[in-house]
Amino acid sequence: MTLATRPLDTDMRICRTCKIEKPLDKFMKEKRNNFGRSYKCKSCNAVQSAQWRKANPDKVNIGLKEWQKNNPEKMNAYRAKWDKTNPDKANAKTARRRASRISATPAWLNSEQHKEMQDFYWLAKDLQSVTGEPYHVDHIVPLQGENVCGLHVPWNLQVLPQDINLSKGNSFG
Repeated sequence: MTLATRPLDTDMRICRTCKIEKPLDKFMKEKRNNFGRSYKCKSCNAVQSAQWRKANPDKVNIGLKEWQKNNPEKMNAYRAKWDKTNPDKANAKTARRRASRISATPAWLNSEQHKEMQDFYWLAKDLQSVTGEPYHVDHIVPLQGENVCGLHVPWNLQVLPQDINLSKGNSFG
């Protein structure tokens, strides 16, 4: 049976590259195609991608990071959409962040230091209401850094505009 005569409700498909009939789960999802799947199987696509990466080492990963940097509004919209469509994962991520902040808050902090930390969050909210630009409270040394982990203490906090804080990421130094 050829690709043209194959019924739409079948769970098999012929790869246009290797010409082998494979189950649909061996093809990437692709809404724009008739079957909702790619015309190439995942293994053929992986081979082609590896060849491209080998031929274009200067373009690997640079394009995506550059696009993200140049399109912060689209990235924020994408993240918001992802959070909305993946509430379980978004909630887990938020819970991990909150737990790391709690565990990074030393028990020996006094009430004055706790008040000082609350003032950072108040300042960020106040700056946002005055300027209309969103502000974040940033940990100078990240709580979950790759090489170093900071504490949730007043001397490790700073207020930054959202765009600067997001561009900083989880880096230190």
